[in-house]
Amino acid sequence: MGTTAGSAEVSAADCTNLVLELADCLPFVVEGSKVTNPQGDCCPELKNVLNTNAECLCEAFKNSVQLGVKMNVTRAMTLPAACRVSSSFSDANCSCKFHHHL
Repeated sequence: MGTTAGSAEVSAADCTNLVLELADCLPFVVEGSKVTNPQGDCCPELKNVLNTNAECLCEAFKNSVQLGVKMNVTRAMTLPAACRVSSSFSDANCSCKFHHHL
């Protein structure tokens, strides 16, 4: 009955790969950034993540501190709108807790 845990691990690994695709979004969402719009391939990458598994965006927010990135979560939540990507993703449907003010 360990298949549930195994499935969760696969999902986490899948999210890691998807989140890595969002590297071009970092200049926009990193805390203290002066960048006013998403750069480079950020928007197409974001669209791919949202279309593939929107929950991975939540994983990216949740794990950003562990990856050494201080993310402005409020700004990160505006990424879909900034990229003009239609998405039902929002803070309301993301079960993450964003309290990473170190």
